[in-house]
Amino acid sequence: SHLSKYRKLIPALALIFALVDTPDSGGVIHERELIRALAWGDYLRSHAERIYAAAVIPETAGAKQLLDKIKAGKLCDSDGVILESFEPWKVSVKHWAGLGTTDAVRKAADLLADHGWLAREVIPGGAKGGRPSERYLIHPMLLNGGGA
Repeated sequence: SHLSKYRKLIPALALIFALVDTPDSGGVIHERELIRALAWGDYLRSHAERIYAAAVIPETAGAKQLLDKIKAGKLCDSDGVILESFEPWKVSVKHWAGLGTTDAVRKAADLLADHGWLAREVIPGGAKGGRPSERYLIHPMLLNGGGA
């Protein structure tokens, strides 16, 4: 619904630009004002799409957050040793923004695995049974302070 309002936004911006730039034109909108209004519309739309993407695809924001934390060396055990792998629940207990649940961490980690930053490893249930769990191995380049 936000983007549907752009139908009115562009003419309104063009009129404002015309009134400011050429107040004696009698309210006539010239090509220059219309082009400026269209450029502003593109600019505002790109920002709106970026904001909506974080809500529509939250794992993207979570993946960026997780990647940033790994690169900064924040993913470590209780002794401060940087982890080479992790289980999603170990990250969720840190309550980082966008990564407060095991499911959110799993979705973010799966996205990073799709792009080669992590490798997903399934850990079978123990000798007494139990369901399998997963662990994510961190790309060595991230552990050495590298990464794009």
